[in-house]
Amino acid sequence: MDFGIFNLMNRRHRSQAPAEIIRDTVEQVQAAEAAGFATAWFTEHHFTNYSITPSPLLMVANVAPQTKTIKLGSAVVLPALYQPARLLGEVAFVDNLAGGRLILGLGAGYQAYELARFGLTLDEARGVTDEWAELLAAGLGQESVEFHGKHIDLPQTWFTTRTLQQPRPEIWIA
Repeated sequence: MDFGIFNLMNRRHRSQAPAEIIRDTVEQVQAAEAAGFATAWFTEHHFTNYSITPSPLLMVANVAPQTKTIKLGSAVVLPALYQPARLLGEVAFVDNLAGGRLILGLGAGYQAYELARFGLTLDEARGVTDEWAELLAAGLGQESVEFHGKHIDLPQTWFTTRTLQQPRPEIWIA
Protein backbone atom coordinates (compact mmCIF):
# COMPACT_ATOMS: atom_id res chain seq x y z
CA MET A 1 0.00 0.00 0.00
CA ASP A 2 1.24 3.51 -0.87
CA PHE A 3 0.62 6.54 1.31
CA GLY A 4 0.45 10.15 0.19
CA ILE A 5 0.11 13.56 1.77
CA PHE A 6 -2.53 16.05 0.61
CA ASN A 7 -1.37 19.65 1.07
CA LEU A 8 -4.36 21.95 1.12
CA MET A 9 -2.30 24.86 2.46
CA ASN A 10 -5.20 26.81 3.93
CA ARG A 11 -4.84 30.16 5.62
CA ARG A 12 -7.40 30.25 8.42
CA HIS A 13 -6.05 33.39 10.10
CA ARG A 14 -4.63 36.58 8.63
CA SER A 15 -1.81 36.31 11.14
CA GLN A 16 -0.47 33.35 9.14
CA ALA A 17 2.02 34.60 6.56
CA PRO A 18 1.96 32.79 3.21
CA ALA A 19 5.74 32.27 3.49
CA GLU A 20 5.18 30.46 6.80
CA ILE A 21 2.52 28.20 5.26
CA ILE A 22 4.81 27.39 2.34
CA ARG A 23 7.76 26.64 4.64
CA ASP A 24 5.63 24.42 6.88
CA THR A 25 4.31 22.55 3.84
CA VAL A 26 7.81 21.89 2.53
CA GLU A 27 8.83 20.56 5.95
CA GLN A 28 5.76 18.31 6.07
CA VAL A 29 6.52 16.92 2.60
CA GLN A 30 10.14 16.29 3.61
CA ALA A 31 8.93 14.46 6.73
CA ALA A 32 6.48 12.43 4.62
CA GLU A 33 9.30 11.52 2.23
CA ALA A 34 11.52 10.43 5.14
CA ALA A 35 8.64 8.29 6.43
CA GLY A 36 8.36 6.54 3.06
CA PHE A 37 5.28 8.26 1.65
CA ALA A 38 4.89 7.79 -2.10
CA THR A 39 3.28 11.06 -3.20
CA ALA A 40 2.73 14.66 -2.11
CA TRP A 41 -0.28 16.40 -3.65
CA PHE A 42 -0.84 20.16 -4.05
CA THR A 43 -4.13 21.92 -4.77
CA GLU A 44 -5.24 24.78 -6.99
CA HIS A 45 -7.66 27.29 -5.51
CA HIS A 46 -8.30 30.97 -6.07
CA PHE A 47 -9.64 33.92 -4.05
CA THR A 48 -10.23 32.02 -0.82
CA ASN A 49 -8.48 31.17 2.44
CA TYR A 50 -9.33 27.54 1.68
CA SER A 51 -5.94 27.25 -0.03
CA ILE A 52 -3.26 29.80 -0.82
CA THR A 53 -1.95 27.83 -3.82
CA PRO A 54 -3.09 29.29 -7.16
CA SER A 55 -0.89 26.82 -9.06
CA PRO A 56 0.02 23.32 -7.91
CA LEU A 57 2.76 23.30 -10.55
CA LEU A 58 4.46 26.21 -8.77
CA MET A 59 4.45 24.24 -5.52
CA VAL A 60 5.84 21.17 -7.28
CA ALA A 61 8.61 23.36 -8.71
CA ASN A 62 9.33 24.73 -5.23
CA VAL A 63 9.34 21.36 -3.45
CA ALA A 64 11.17 19.36 -6.14
CA PRO A 65 14.73 20.51 -5.33
CA GLN A 66 14.03 20.10 -1.61
CA THR A 67 13.09 16.41 -1.96
CA LYS A 68 14.62 13.42 -3.69
CA THR A 69 12.24 10.48 -4.13
CA ILE A 70 8.65 11.42 -3.30
CA LYS A 71 6.40 11.86 -6.34
CA LEU A 72 4.84 15.30 -6.63
CA GLY A 73 1.29 15.67 -7.88
CA SER A 74 -1.18 18.36 -8.80
CA ALA A 75 -4.54 17.86 -7.11
CA VAL A 76 -5.67 19.36 -9.38
CA VAL A 77 -4.71 21.66 -12.23
CA LEU A 78 -7.82 23.37 -13.61
CA PRO A 79 -6.94 23.33 -17.33
CA ALA A 80 -9.93 25.48 -18.32
CA LEU A 81 -8.03 28.41 -16.77
CA TYR A 82 -4.94 27.94 -18.96
CA GLN A 83 -3.83 28.59 -22.51
CA PRO A 84 -2.94 25.29 -24.25
CA ALA A 85 0.64 26.02 -25.33
CA ARG A 86 1.49 27.54 -21.96
CA LEU A 87 0.20 24.63 -19.88
CA LEU A 88 1.89 22.04 -22.10
CA GLY A 89 5.18 23.92 -21.75
CA GLU A 90 4.83 24.38 -17.98
CA VAL A 91 4.00 20.72 -17.37
CA ALA A 92 7.05 19.62 -19.38
CA PHE A 93 9.31 22.09 -17.59
CA VAL A 94 8.05 21.14 -14.11
CA ASP A 95 8.46 17.43 -14.87
CA ASN A 96 12.10 18.20 -15.66
CA LEU A 97 12.52 20.27 -12.48
CA ALA A 98 11.05 17.36 -10.50
CA GLY A 99 13.40 14.83 -12.10
CA GLY A 100 10.50 12.93 -13.65
CA ARG A 101 8.48 12.73 -10.42
CA LEU A 102 5.44 14.75 -11.58
CA ILE A 103 1.96 13.25 -11.52
CA LEU A 104 -0.48 15.49 -13.39
CA GLY A 105 -3.91 15.61 -11.80
CA LEU A 106 -6.62 17.41 -13.76
CA GLY A 107 -10.08 18.53 -12.80
CA ALA A 108 -12.85 20.87 -13.87
CA GLY A 109 -13.17 22.48 -10.45
CA TYR A 110 -16.19 22.48 -8.20
CA GLN A 111 -16.38 25.96 -6.71
CA ALA A 112 -18.53 28.16 -8.94
CA TYR A 113 -17.27 31.25 -7.11
CA GLU A 114 -13.69 30.63 -8.22
CA LEU A 115 -14.54 29.81 -11.83
CA ALA A 116 -16.85 32.82 -12.17
CA ARG A 117 -13.89 35.12 -11.47
CA PHE A 118 -12.32 33.68 -14.64
CA GLY A 119 -15.53 34.05 -16.66
CA LEU A 120 -16.48 30.35 -16.57
CA THR A 121 -19.38 28.28 -15.31
CA LEU A 122 -19.05 24.78 -13.86
CA ASP A 123 -20.60 23.28 -17.01
CA GLU A 124 -18.22 25.16 -19.31
CA ALA A 125 -15.22 24.07 -17.24
CA ARG A 126 -16.30 20.42 -17.46
CA GLY A 127 -16.50 20.51 -21.26
CA VAL A 128 -13.14 22.23 -21.60
CA THR A 129 -11.50 19.80 -19.16
CA ASP A 130 -12.66 16.76 -21.14
CA GLU A 131 -11.03 18.17 -24.24
CA TRP A 132 -7.89 19.08 -22.30
CA ALA A 133 -7.48 15.49 -21.13
CA GLU A 134 -7.43 14.41 -24.77
CA LEU A 135 -4.91 17.12 -25.73
CA LEU A 136 -2.57 16.40 -22.81
CA ALA A 137 -2.64 12.65 -23.38
CA ALA A 138 -1.70 13.18 -27.03
CA GLY A 139 0.67 16.14 -26.70
CA LEU A 140 2.73 15.73 -23.55
CA GLY A 141 6.15 14.29 -24.19
CA GLN A 142 6.02 15.10 -27.89
CA GLU A 143 8.30 17.49 -29.75
CA SER A 144 5.27 19.13 -31.30
CA VAL A 145 1.50 18.96 -31.17
CA GLU A 146 -1.44 20.17 -33.21
CA PHE A 147 -4.98 20.00 -31.85
CA HIS A 148 -8.33 21.26 -33.12
CA GLY A 149 -11.34 20.76 -30.90
CA LYS A 150 -14.51 22.53 -29.85
CA HIS A 151 -12.79 24.56 -27.09
CA ILE A 152 -9.10 24.29 -27.95
CA ASP A 153 -7.52 25.28 -31.24
CA LEU A 154 -3.75 24.86 -31.22
CA PRO A 155 -1.85 25.04 -34.51
CA GLN A 156 1.26 22.92 -34.97
CA THR A 157 3.44 24.01 -32.05
CA TRP A 158 7.01 22.94 -31.31
CA PHE A 159 8.35 22.74 -27.76
CA THR A 160 11.95 23.20 -26.65
CA THR A 161 11.37 21.15 -23.49
CA ARG A 162 9.68 17.75 -23.48
CA THR A 163 8.57 15.90 -20.37
CA LEU A 164 11.34 13.86 -18.77
CA GLN A 165 8.94 10.96 -18.30
CA GLN A 166 8.23 9.19 -21.56
CA PRO A 167 5.82 8.93 -23.11
CA ARG A 168 4.47 11.40 -20.49
CA PRO A 169 3.76 11.77 -16.77
CA GLU A 170 0.84 9.87 -15.33
CA ILE A 171 -2.42 11.80 -15.81
CA TRP A 172 -5.09 11.46 -13.13
CA ILE A 173 -8.58 12.85 -13.61
CA ALA A 174 -10.63 14.09 -10.65
